[in-house]
Amino acid sequence: MQARLLAQVSEKFLGQPVAVTNKPGGATIPGVTEALQAKPDGYTLVWIAIPSVATQPFLRKTPYTLKDLYPLANVSRNTLVLYVSDKSDWFTLEQFLAEAKKKTIDMSLNAIGALPHLAAVELAQKSGAQFKYVASKSSAGAVVSLLGGHVQAALAHEPQAFSHGKGLRALAVFEPERSEYLPLVPTAKEQGYEVLGYVRDGVAINVKAPQKVKDTLSAAFKKAMETDEFKNAFLKRRIKMYNLNPGQTMELWKSAAGTYSKIIEGLKK
Repeated sequence: MQARLLAQVSEKFLGQPVAVTNKPGGATIPGVTEALQAKPDGYTLVWIAIPSVATQPFLRKTPYTLKDLYPLANVSRNTLVLYVSDKSDWFTLEQFLAEAKKKTIDMSLNAIGALPHLAAVELAQKSGAQFKYVASKSSAGAVVSLLGGHVQAALAHEPQAFSHGKGLRALAVFEPERSEYLPLVPTAKEQGYEVLGYVRDGVAINVKAPQKVKDTLSAAFKKAMETDEFKNAFLKRRIKMYNLNPGQTMELWKSAAGTYSKIIEGLKK
């Protein structure tokens, strides 16, 4: 959805149509791989979810690393939230973890190796809790699994959960600060567990593309994100804007790779 909104508004600054093709699943690997296999002429871009793209090369052999990508812009920030059923007996993160220390709790998330999984692993490492991770292909799917009673908890992105309405109870937000859309839900850090599960979405291009093309695209996206049309579209859908230029976005990528590579190393022990 975010990519389509950016594409729509950017067309007037680029002077040509921008088509968006979904390549779901595989923790972003198939989509990124296909984009990098295309001719690096600037006509094939890729939507990037950080830290997933930054961490996949540490988890498995991939046909790319971050060095193969050039960030054009970071577009948004997407909050991770721990949800349980509103029929459960858990009202705080501590209550939930106390139960998870006694017996394994089934937790749905979008994919093994993606950010929700890594954040859940870090929470387990720091709390002593035990989780069985159930991949649901998407955050929306993770929430549906929880609402259907197939799992006891879900670690999912905030916007997808909003779309499902009733039936959920949020126990913790995995950001440095509380979400403006869930102001009554404390962060994991407030509840004694410094676990950050930040998701930052943006758009990138093959690093081999001409610099002039990179600059043109980056400038067009910046102008698009500054329009009222784009801002209002995000606000209407409760998507949080987080506009960073190429240099700032690259620093974000490196930071994410450094943070989560350590968690991944802990998984391999």
